[in-house]
Amino acid sequence: MLFSRRSIQRMLDENSSWLARKPSRKQVTALNNPDELSPLAWIWEVAVLNGLSKFVTIDYEPELGSRPDIVFQVDGETVIAEITAISDKRRHHDNPVDELNDEFMQRVLPLVQSGLKGGFSLSIGEVNQRGTRRDKPRPELRIPTVDRFEAVIFTLNFSEFLDALGSSPNQCQSYRINTLDCGLIFSFNPESSGWTLNKVRYTQPTIIDCNPLWNALDDKWKSLEKACLSGHRGIIVCDGDCETINNKSDWDQYGADDIINEFLRDHKSIEFVLTLVPVHKGFRLDLSPKNHSVIVNLYSRNTELPSWLVPIWDFPSSLPQIQNTAQNARYEAEWKRANGKWHEGQSFGGSCTVSDMRIKLSARDLLELLAGVLRQDTFEALPFMARQNPFLNKLRNGQLITAMRIEKDETDSDDDWIVFEFGNPDPAVSPFQVNRDARDTAAEP
Repeated sequence: MLFSRRSIQRMLDENSSWLARKPSRKQVTALNNPDELSPLAWIWEVAVLNGLSKFVTIDYEPELGSRPDIVFQVDGETVIAEITAISDKRRHHDNPVDELNDEFMQRVLPLVQSGLKGGFSLSIGEVNQRGTRRDKPRPELRIPTVDRFEAVIFTLNFSEFLDALGSSPNQCQSYRINTLDCGLIFSFNPESSGWTLNKVRYTQPTIIDCNPLWNALDDKWKSLEKACLSGHRGIIVCDGDCETINNKSDWDQYGADDIINEFLRDHKSIEFVLTLVPVHKGFRLDLSPKNHSVIVNLYSRNTELPSWLVPIWDFPSSLPQIQNTAQNARYEAEWKRANGKWHEGQSFGGSCTVSDMRIKLSARDLLELLAGVLRQDTFEALPFMARQNPFLNKLRNGQLITAMRIEKDETDSDDDWIVFEFGNPDPAVSPFQVNRDARDTAAEP
């Protein structure tokens, strides 16, 4: 998720001190529902309300002809704002490349498991060839919808391709489709390795006023226009896994700055737009929460920051530690939904540090082991157990546990560390020893 489950629950608890019971229950119901289509949007709403409530008193969804998410007062000024989380969900649905890629992987997996070695490559064509400038038709992949994969792609010809792979594993093979509604090449090279996917970026914004960011702003503007209340109007836009909000302007696409500034020029009643975008920083393979932060951008008609806008600019600093980028949060949500783990946050599973007198590991790993949820053989296959069981080593050394404690992680994670302290060899489970500190007062016989 974007934030740890513990952080989300804490925000829900804090919000309940001022938010009515009905909307609180609605948020909790949505967050607990694995079939909820937009879980990141609900998480962002809870987080934005929580952060902003630390600076101002919020009137949530008052009836004003429409129901804007936020109304508050600062120095006699009224601020009316909407919250929206934007994603490329529609574009992914129309271009199901992830599902197609996964399907190819599943189809060749038996061959790989039986010993086939080499590299695979999937190249997908596009409906409209890319132009050399912006304001061109948005890219569309030339693949069918998921329900037509079997009829169009995985036909008898593909079965013959798999048979050829199995019978001639040392030869290059390729499977091609070039029809009006499908254009792809799936190839195998025994001299290569890994898996590559080649496609156009179908989520790039090529038209300034027709993309997920502009469309979401326009929808919220329409809602704010219906609110029968004078005040400063604005929109808070959160990243729900949308490429557009992360983009910079380039020769073949519009950036978020271009789109928002053009929107403000075109919609005079909107005085500000705030964007919240989780990003990963540091070493690309280190996905720990400490390597994530939220990039905040404020677009305003005011050259200076007026007092009524200060809470909007300040509240993101009070948000909990972000745990993921929006894209990885979406992938995590999809995995949890598919594997029946919707109510489980990320654990430190498999992590451990060992020294001469201490072992530190995931408290959830230990609890699941004792509960029988984590099998002993699975536990012993964890990375830190791969070479040798550290607890068995301590026992063989005659060391017993002298103390245990729980350590909370500084990033407010959904797991804790359990730390076992060990003493010197204990005669309860080890041979007797001569006291090295004792003085020799008698002569040797």
